[in-house]
Amino acid sequence: MQQGMLFHSAYVAEAGLYLEQLQLTLNGTLNIDAFQRAWQQLIDRHEVLRTCFIWQRDQPLQVVLKQVTLPWHSDDWQHLSAEAQPLALQSWLRRDRQTGFEITQAPLMRCQLMLLGKQRYQFIWTHHHALLDGWSLPLLLEDLIALYRANCQGQPGPLSHRRPYQTYVAWLQQQDRQPLKAYWQQTLQGFQGPTPLPTHAATRQPSSSAIAEPQTHTHLLSTELTARLQTWLRQQRLSLATLIYGAWGILLSRYSGEADVVVGITVSGRSVPLAGIEDMVGLFINTLPLRMTLLARAACGAFLKQIQQTLQDLQAHSYLPQVEIQSLSDVAAGQSLFQTLVVIENFATAQSFDLEQAGLPIAAMAVRARTSYPLVLAVV
Repeated sequence: MQQGMLFHSAYVAEAGLYLEQLQLTLNGTLNIDAFQRAWQQLIDRHEVLRTCFIWQRDQPLQVVLKQVTLPWHSDDWQHLSAEAQPLALQSWLRRDRQTGFEITQAPLMRCQLMLLGKQRYQFIWTHHHALLDGWSLPLLLEDLIALYRANCQGQPGPLSHRRPYQTYVAWLQQQDRQPLKAYWQQTLQGFQGPTPLPTHAATRQPSSSAIAEPQTHTHLLSTELTARLQTWLRQQRLSLATLIYGAWGILLSRYSGEADVVVGITVSGRSVPLAGIEDMVGLFINTLPLRMTLLARAACGAFLKQIQQTLQDLQAHSYLPQVEIQSLSDVAAGQSLFQTLVVIENFATAQSFDLEQAGLPIAAMAVRARTSYPLVLAVV
């Protein structure tokens, strides 16, 4: 996944691609010095946060520096009114995304703290997605809270129990890729182009601001509907992911007129047989093509069971780079295998921690991210 992100970042001249912003609203007593030192200690502890990437004969090489200094900036926004502060924040976030990162310079992250009022702060941690996946965020927050607490008490930080990301990289490089290549070549045989999106000519020339700032729509399912779906899925012995992928595939088929559709799905990458992988910090996810064939008279249950079987096979062959997978298909060079991405997020959030006990006054948390795909369905 790192490889794919770096190729996209290098060849798509669009600022803010694969940049993530973790936004924390802090209401209460904050020891700013202890907080800043905790973030630096995170970098010192996790080598993936000291990573940059250089190009060597058209191939990206991951370089880990022994020591880097965290870019930290603070601003006093108390002179702004309560109405002006949210507008200033949105403007700052937009400029920050447009700034992006130079991937050859570590660290690919920076921190910004805004003082909004008495014991009211807005904190932004910006980083390149090539460093981390969503699963890693609560792991880092857990470490941050422990380091912050130790700093406030004047004690040394606890020792890390996490295995380094290098362990996973070494395991990955030892794997035989030939069975993976054979699987993907057979799976994508005969598929020649991405499933088209239902766009109109009038909407194909967006302004530059529309490209930089994608539109977002949020829909909340009711408790009752969620319970009905979960009951039905248990009866059918199907996963929620299977239902979501199947529904999205049907929708794309209806709109595109294609019976053979491919959607992009994100897999965690943490199902490989490697001890301690659940607690490692780094980028493990991969974005893979899920191919679905919709027959005119197929029953819904049979269609979904076939998807579930496909997902099981796909997981077993999930650690081949998307760049290589595409090269094994009949899709022409320069075209993507898919134009829509489905992301199912089921990892922990800040609400999983006892923040009051930690002494870190996090009142709200949000994550902003940008991919290279024109249409993304995120299910939380």
